[in-house]
Amino acid sequence: VDVRAGSGSSMGGSISLLSGASGSIDVQSAASSKSSGVVTLSSGDSLTGSSGDIVVSVGSSGSTQDSMAGSVMISSGDSAVGVGGSSTVTSGRGVTGGDVSIQSGEGIAGHGGRVTISSGDGASGFEEGSVELSAGSSGGSLSLKADDATFVSGQGGSLTLKSSESSSGSGVA
Repeated sequence: VDVRAGSGSSMGGSISLLSGASGSIDVQSAASSKSSGVVTLSSGDSLTGSSGDIVVSVGSSGSTQDSMAGSVMISSGDSAVGVGGSSTVTSGRGVTGGDVSIQSGEGIAGHGGRVTISSGDGASGFEEGSVELSAGSSGGSLSLKADDATFVSGQGGSLTLKSSESSSGSGVA
């Protein structure tokens, strides 16, 4: 099935998929005994102007106390006998490279959200995965910073670096 909007010399047509109230939209490739298909979501190139954005967003929740806003989940596939799939977030190249920003939500009347970066556990007898933070090869900076004190708490954030312990002694920080 091929669904396309009309083309134009300066601006093409649009396609809109909209479900009914509380309905879902499901886009997926079919399962296969060999290789399943690929789902590609991309905006087109632009010859003279800006290329289009891809926006993935979740709607706001209601105003009742037990309502929660939806989440955005990006998950790669599992493998029963091989290597699990990878998830990669890469910004674009340019005269100045694009930024990658990871930020938790602001707490309007409570704590802000957390940002957690962690590696996976290893099977028995195997090491866990590593977490590596590195600056570019041309002398970029790497900063770890706890937030400044606020008027409300009067106490700045803390920054803790801790190595794990092992059965044969402590790790190195």
